[in-house]
Amino acid sequence: MSNKNFSVEKMAEALLNIEKRFDIFNDKKELLLASLQKFIDNESFRGEVASLLKDFIESYEIRTLDYQVELHKKYIELYKHSLETFAEKVDSYQNARLNTEILESINEDLNSIFCDLYTYSTEFDCITDELQNKYGHICNFTRPRTCEAKDTLAVLCGGDNPEAGMIFDTIRSFIDWDEQECSYADGLLIDGDISEFKQKIMLLNSLLSDFKSIDRGLKDLSSNVNFGKVTPDSNLKLLEIILEKMKERLFIDKYREILVLAGWKEEFLTDEMLKDLRRTLIKYNIDSKDEICVFLSQCREETAGGLWVAENADDKYCESRGYTYKTRGGGYIQLTHDYSYQSYATFKILEAFPQITESDPNLTYINPYTLGADDVPKRYEEVVEKAKELGLDVSDYTKIVGDGGPEFVGENYAWDASGYYWDKRGCDSSWENDESVDEITSLVVGSEAEEDEYEDRQKAHDEMVEAYDSVLGDSEIL
Repeated sequence: MSNKNFSVEKMAEALLNIEKRFDIFNDKKELLLASLQKFIDNESFRGEVASLLKDFIESYEIRTLDYQVELHKKYIELYKHSLETFAEKVDSYQNARLNTEILESINEDLNSIFCDLYTYSTEFDCITDELQNKYGHICNFTRPRTCEAKDTLAVLCGGDNPEAGMIFDTIRSFIDWDEQECSYADGLLIDGDISEFKQKIMLLNSLLSDFKSIDRGLKDLSSNVNFGKVTPDSNLKLLEIILEKMKERLFIDKYREILVLAGWKEEFLTDEMLKDLRRTLIKYNIDSKDEICVFLSQCREETAGGLWVAENADDKYCESRGYTYKTRGGGYIQLTHDYSYQSYATFKILEAFPQITESDPNLTYINPYTLGADDVPKRYEEVVEKAKELGLDVSDYTKIVGDGGPEFVGENYAWDASGYYWDKRGCDSSWENDESVDEITSLVVGSEAEEDEYEDRQKAHDEMVEAYDSVLGDSEIL
């Protein structure tokens, strides 16, 4: 049961307050809508930034206001319905109050009194009858009048029937009413509306936190601001950040939907995880619909839908594949073998500290997938040593080749390491030339790939394309 108590007076008071707040909000909403519409209709504000910002206001700001209005209306409807049905099915008294816990306690007490009374009255009746038999010729002995009391208690608490009596019936009516009201509320879809409304508010707050730090003049896009005065010249930096935030938010929402449809585990699709994915796609130029789909389908198969960002394998399995447990897979497309971790660590160090190569032009990155892995360990050691000479802290990258390398990569560089492998292994150029899922699978899994793996990854790719098409069609969002 959802509720333990109910008060008609408090419910009516709450309804009155909701109706008052709704009237006030509705008045303010009309003023805010006028400001928003003025901004949207501002023909002097044009271009990609303007178009996206106006679309955002229509899609999020105005729809959020509409959601608030609909929620208010549904709450008013629910409160009115609750008052009407409570009077009809539970108690029609104008100021009725009901607390099931108290009623249950009273019912137990009355039932106990009934049982005691029944026991004692039976004993008294026996004693009275015995006295009457023995001494009735001297005086008349009559049984105590307990029938009325027992009957009254039985009406209230059900007597010896725990599922009878006025109190039980009232509690049962209240429970039935409460369950019906819960079903009625479910039918109004209030929980779903609240959830979606909260998501929209969280999004707006996230965006506004960035806006406020740049331009105090706008202050708050959800308050009475004069949008008609916003121009590209006066707020260019702000608008660029708004544009980027809008693209990022759109990516997160759409790709979460795509990945869930394509078989990824939703609990792992956090905002931060999807932001990292977006950064990786941009960084490694995985930017076409077809390449994104084949990339993500391989990642799904590598990690069981995001479950294992460090390979779930034991020593025996790793040795059968030619590497060790300490150099097993890490990332969404999983790096394996010591040279892969060493080359990736070298890549990250040189990326973060270009002065290393500037101080010694010979210390360049070696791609083990095209130039071979023989010189990779030595180059890694040389780069780390040069970093020490220059006083650079590369500890965040040397952990990549440590004993916990797979776990460290999985926790910190899962997407970046995958994009790195995709790029350095030549998956991008292979896909561009052949568009063969089997060819990509052989590059990702290696020569030890079995026939069922090729079939599984082709199926994963087909499901990813279908999911992408159902959400974005031919659009490419990054």
